[in-house]
Amino acid sequence: MADQDFPSMHDVARVAGVSIGTVSNVLNKPEIVAPPTLRRVRSAIDELGWRPTGRGRRAPAGPDLVGVVLAGAEPHRAALLDGIRRRLALGGAQPLVTFPADEPTGLDDAVRALERAGVRGILIELTAGAEPVAVQAAERGVSVTVIGSPATSELSSVAVDDEAAVALAVAHALDDGRRRIVLVHPPHDRSGAELRRAAARAAVHAAGFDPAEVLVEHDARGHDGAAGRAAVEFLGERGMSFDAIILPDDRTAAGAWRRLAEDGEANGGRRALVIAGQDSEVAEALGIPGIRTPLTAIGYQGADILLAERKDPRRARVRQVFPVEFVARGPRS
Repeated sequence: MADQDFPSMHDVARVAGVSIGTVSNVLNKPEIVAPPTLRRVRSAIDELGWRPTGRGRRAPAGPDLVGVVLAGAEPHRAALLDGIRRRLALGGAQPLVTFPADEPTGLDDAVRALERAGVRGILIELTAGAEPVAVQAAERGVSVTVIGSPATSELSSVAVDDEAAVALAVAHALDDGRRRIVLVHPPHDRSGAELRRAAARAAVHAAGFDPAEVLVEHDARGHDGAAGRAAVEFLGERGMSFDAIILPDDRTAAGAWRRLAEDGEANGGRRALVIAGQDSEVAEALGIPGIRTPLTAIGYQGADILLAERKDPRRARVRQVFPVEFVARGPRS
């Protein structure tokens, strides 16, 4: 039998449904591996008849890579990635960044590709449908930390205070005299929408108004300027008047702002107030008020949590939430 016909560590990882690093941990540090994963890997070793040599007991040598899965390449994510790079560099690691394809299996494909590349841990930016993929990766023995607010306690996470962000935006609109506020949610984010809705209603109540009379909700079709334009047009086509609209990020806010600017002095004699859920140079250039988040610090801390979890996979999961700041701006034509 040719050498290449003998089973390898890669084959064990494939059959067990885990990463190569997890196979190495089973052989060298079984005390840090979850019992179900331990049994799965040992079963795969027995099934394949693999007998590791001293060299084979170690994962293949190479750079210490950490996978980073980001939802997009928008400019504001550069600050997030900068924080990740800084912390990884202190630990002697390098980021391997990927952007999932926009298709049903895109995220899972991206995560599995990183595992095959031999990364020792993955940071995943949460989007709709991302949480189950992150949990499955963790169950395969990969150290995973998510950027966002997961519903499960199985994952460590680092996030901004989305509820506080919505409350600040609603309070600003009410202070500006706005009495019909549209809250636009990111697409396919049901659990997040429930939290934002509750925060918005609480802010309206606190100001002495009835949420049923003040708030209107809408689900965005995407994360770009076209989605912001579409939101304004959808509301207009249905005769739904409003004098403030809160968008999930800077790009959708810019799209809504430009669409409203085309209508001129509409909506009751003055242009509706547009608020961006993510502040940026784009929002600043257009004079759009928004929510400033400490993206560099979030990236740094996310990487720090992941590195700690790699050292001790059994440590308690960490959930860190960063405060946000509202940036008030006047409109620019």
